[in-house]
Amino acid sequence: MPHRIVGIDVGSYSVKVAVIERSFKSFAFVEFYERRVQYNDLLSPEESLGIAIQGLIDDHSLSWDVASVGFPAGRVTSRLLTFPFGSSKKIDQTVRFEIETYIPFNVDDIVIDYTVVWSTRDSSRVMVVYVQKKDLVKELTTLESVGVDPRFICVEGVDQVNLVNLGMVPPEGAYAIVDIGHEKSTITICRGKNLGYVRAISIAGKVITGTIAKRLNVPFEEAERMKVEMGRVQIGGEEVVDDITRNVTEAIRETMNELLLHLRQTFFSFHDTEGVHVEGIYLCGGTSRLPGLDRYLSDMLKLN
Repeated sequence: MPHRIVGIDVGSYSVKVAVIERSFKSFAFVEFYERRVQYNDLLSPEESLGIAIQGLIDDHSLSWDVASVGFPAGRVTSRLLTFPFGSSKKIDQTVRFEIETYIPFNVDDIVIDYTVVWSTRDSSRVMVVYVQKKDLVKELTTLESVGVDPRFICVEGVDQVNLVNLGMVPPEGAYAIVDIGHEKSTITICRGKNLGYVRAISIAGKVITGTIAKRLNVPFEEAERMKVEMGRVQIGGEEVVDDITRNVTEAIRETMNELLLHLRQTFFSFHDTEGVHVEGIYLCGGTSRLPGLDRYLSDMLKLN
């Protein structure tokens, strides 16, 4: 009998659920569902998220053997550490003490995990991720309220490497996965099949919508509709037909220019640390579907 696995992505804009069935020798992606989160003044954000998750479970009669949930990258801090040894046992014994020198609060108030980026006999590079316990408890409490007891809590960005390794043949050099969502953009840099760097930036679709609303003096929901219906990232030389469309495209371009600055800084930091240039970008996330965004980033960054 197939083993049924659900992956739940609790985003700020919507909740997504992927269903996978795994047998002894293979696995298959069988279902995908999405539900927008409806916020209001009577409910806390956590309650609104819980209702969205419960709605998906009820509407599609979801059941599972194992649940895996992504933890928002915006609430996770990551840091690259270098050790003068490559022993996995020594790394495990040292990580907690080493990261304590970098955090502004008590180490007992955080949950820590790590992955080895690379290692040799005499040295290693380790990416440490940590989250405050209170944030993790809040997430688990929301899930518990709708009957979800996850076996795995995954860090957005880090686990995208696993998806790439399953779904494609990764390039040999360094490349970036840029996930442009609603409230944040997550940048994951890989070298072949290995993780190299992760960063979350609070510039994404919501900032675009807010900029449109401010420029045109319209409600947020109206600005969101304008973004979806007429939004595009304008490339040099393209004509805009009217003032409203011009304001929408200029608001999008303004936000994308800011995101572009952060992308360049991130790529420079990676090169400064690893001595390797990022050679290409993979785009994902809802906001990445803006028409013209792929061409814009390719032109401005001189990357495919």
